[in-house]
Amino acid sequence: MRISNQTMLVNECKLSTLMRNQYRLTSIPVYHVNWFRARSHQDQWKEEQLITGHEMVWIVLWFQKQAEVWRHQADCVDASTGLASYAYRQASMWDKLKHLALVHFHKVHKDFSGVFGYSSIKGL
Repeated sequence: MRISNQTMLVNECKLSTLMRNQYRLTSIPVYHVNWFRARSHQDQWKEEQLITGHEMVWIVLWFQKQAEVWRHQADCVDASTGLASYAYRQASMWDKLKHLALVHFHKVHKDFSGVFGYSSIKGL
């Protein structure tokens, strides 16, 4: 029995179409998984950027609070002792740390002044 060239061509086209459809069916879920994974990574980075901005504000507020605590300690002790001088020096150190943090955070985070809680920082 002899098969004609036309029959062979039709069979090859059917086989080629079947293989293409099978490839599409197996490759589509892989693309979906990769897309969902990429979107998840993008969402994680957006969240990390948001959290980092808030942590920067928290650090500055922590330095500010420590300076206030040391100033209060200096006001509560007798000025003739060296304790008041030490407390004022500590308050000055925390103020300098606050200032340095603000300068550096403004350099690395362009929208730092838009972060929630930024308005609570004193002396801006």
